[in-house]
Amino acid sequence: MPQKYETLGEALRRTRYELATINSNDIECEELVMAAHRKSSGGKINRMELFADFSHKISPSASVILDLMLQQRREGRPLQYITGVQKFLDHEYEVNPGVLIPRPETEGLVLTAIGKLRQEGIGAGTGIELGIGSGVISIELLSAFPCLKMISSELTEDAEKTARNNAVRILGVDDSKERLKISRAFDERNIFEPFEHILSGCKADFFISNPPYLSKDDTIEQAVLNHEPQEALFPPACDPFFFYKSITRDLRHFIKRGGFAFLEMPHERAGAIADIFRADGFDVRVERDLAGYERVLEISYG
Repeated sequence: MPQKYETLGEALRRTRYELATINSNDIECEELVMAAHRKSSGGKINRMELFADFSHKISPSASVILDLMLQQRREGRPLQYITGVQKFLDHEYEVNPGVLIPRPETEGLVLTAIGKLRQEGIGAGTGIELGIGSGVISIELLSAFPCLKMISSELTEDAEKTARNNAVRILGVDDSKERLKISRAFDERNIFEPFEHILSGCKADFFISNPPYLSKDDTIEQAVLNHEPQEALFPPACDPFFFYKSITRDLRHFIKRGGFAFLEMPHERAGAIADIFRADGFDVRVERDLAGYERVLEISYG
């Protein structure tokens, strides 16, 4: 029997009670209540407003939506796929099961790139991204540099649509159309092919990617395996070095001399991945994430 919640405060208390068995934290419970309110009314409510007026009435439809959300969460569905949104750096992004859920580690990748591009004064150039997913990397870079242009590839139609929606909402229709080009990839093994016809013989100033890098032998949360897109998690033939080896082989053909590449990588294989690029003559620098793990590879093409 669906529960009926009269107020935001009652809905929040019930949500905490219902999710106690899966050790849900308070922030997750608050996100579900706010999402139910948003989906039922079309209007947003932030955390400050939630706590400012627990007596605020909620609609019967919000009660129904919240019950459905609670059931999905108890069944192990990721919070972000239930609420449909994920905060990433300066913006809130639409996410769905067709795209990987953006993570804090990728924020480190973007911040490393922003810092280097500012330092080198190439924020008005052109960047290329392998696998745009929800769009967080390209869109945050375009937001940080108003004169930058990005060319991104994507393997799936669902992810391309999600990225375009996020770009229009965050950058605006005109900017997203003029400054972000998304090219579909039809062969995940030929990773640079989507950029060839757009670049038309020209070269980009930098390359950036959070490529699929998991191995079947890695310890992976069950919710990730059950719900997130496999093509965004595992490289071809489940070779965790596949994309890094492919990038080092062809990178010089697609970025200018004096350009850069920025790659997210699994900390367990960070040393081996850095050695792949060193062996091919690139200068590399490894950045650690907030937990102290080696997570971002900065590559210089001198």
